[in-house]
Amino acid sequence: MKMAPYWELRIWKEAKSLAVETYAATNFFPATQKFELISQMRRASMSVAAVIAEGTGRRTPKEFVNYLHMALGSAHEMSNHFIIARDLRFIHDSKAEPLIHRYKGLAAGIRAYIIKIEKEPRRL
Repeated sequence: MKMAPYWELRIWKEAKSLAVETYAATNFFPATQKFELISQMRRASMSVAAVIAEGTGRRTPKEFVNYLHMALGSAHEMSNHFIIARDLRFIHDSKAEPLIHRYKGLAAGIRAYIIKIEKEPRRL
């Protein structure tokens, strides 16, 4: 399996899309959260796509898998943040639920990609 450039990976495309949507969604959070939850969510959402991109530039598939694990952690972090933001009523259920679902789906996609890479013979 030849490593594709990050911009061709479905997981990167979804991570980038979710980062853009996270920025838009957090625009409506209370101003008191500017340096707290808003900042944390924006950094974590950007991290998912950035770490996937960075990982594709590594020398070996094993190194790339390490970066994918970091991206997986950030995707889980984001679903958690949206659950908390929803529970704090910073975002309406109708906006939060699709984002929570998509971040969980992204996490599943990253996990599946890790498994695919790890199963390749002589790759690691």
